[in-house]
Amino acid sequence: MRRIPQRFLLWGLGLIALLSLICFFFLGTPPPMETRYGFTWSHPYARELGLDAYAGYVQALDELKPDHVRIPAYWSVIEAVRGTYDFREVDAQLDAAAERDIGVTLVLGSRVPRWPECWEPEWVHALDPADRYDVQLAYTKALYTRYREHPAVIAWQVENESFFDFYTSCPGLTRSIVLDEMRFVRGEERMRPEEKQRPVITTDSGEWSLLAGFSGEVDALGISVYRAVLTESIGTLSHWYFTPMFYWRRAHIAQLWAGPIYISEFQMEPWVLQAIQDTTNEEQSKTLDLNRMRDNFQYARKLGMPAVDFWGAEWWLWMKEKRGHPEFWEEAKAFFASQD
Repeated sequence: MRRIPQRFLLWGLGLIALLSLICFFFLGTPPPMETRYGFTWSHPYARELGLDAYAGYVQALDELKPDHVRIPAYWSVIEAVRGTYDFREVDAQLDAAAERDIGVTLVLGSRVPRWPECWEPEWVHALDPADRYDVQLAYTKALYTRYREHPAVIAWQVENESFFDFYTSCPGLTRSIVLDEMRFVRGEERMRPEEKQRPVITTDSGEWSLLAGFSGEVDALGISVYRAVLTESIGTLSHWYFTPMFYWRRAHIAQLWAGPIYISEFQMEPWVLQAIQDTTNEEQSKTLDLNRMRDNFQYARKLGMPAVDFWGAEWWLWMKEKRGHPEFWEEAKAFFASQD
């Protein structure tokens, strides 16, 4: 009887191992879990779309009634002039949330949500690395001190996907700065009474990261979910192969070193290759139309995550007020209402 060549056995074992991994990560259904739903709101992005940013934000709070919201604090807006802090915009957003008993995750740092992602003031670019370090830490401390007792703040997010550098990087932002920001905020929280301590988190890519960039430095980790993107080379790329179980399995494993995992950025607006206001409705529909939005809401329900923050509330309102398509806003209202 002929023996099977060893190399065939090794190939067979490798194939079995690969298929087992695929089944483990992609097949099955996450266990049901009570999920809290919210969204990110960016004043600069809302203004870019021609909306009244504050009025739109209040409308989103009142009509959508989220469990929580994520608000980026933009360094380039708050400290446009070195040493002079203008907190009025963030004050108003936090106060409006507190009046409605809606919790806020406040995002601080220089890399925060919305393009161009790097939101440091222009005057920072002329500084040497040591001075850049000092002024960013001073800004972080000033922001934290301003809002440490604000009743709306339920969590602090330090930087946004700063370890995930595939698309862009922020000149001058170093791992050392990010770590010291995290350690400062976390250290301050640890000095508060235990019942008043709020988690310090950061975020990472849900699809293309090992979720280990800041292990031990934060209390929780937010990850992204993108269902369809547009590329210059191949056009629309649907991430159909990323099943809910894929995200759940990765989160379940990564929580061993990264702490609790939740969805901080779930795509609910089109992915386009230019300013969204310069694109046609047809171009936008390649990556998000009403049917895909509905599918995405159902997908979010299946993730089995403790919290999901949707990405695109400003776009929903813009489509309603500027493009004459209220169906996206109404669909979001119906989804949030169904969680009551």
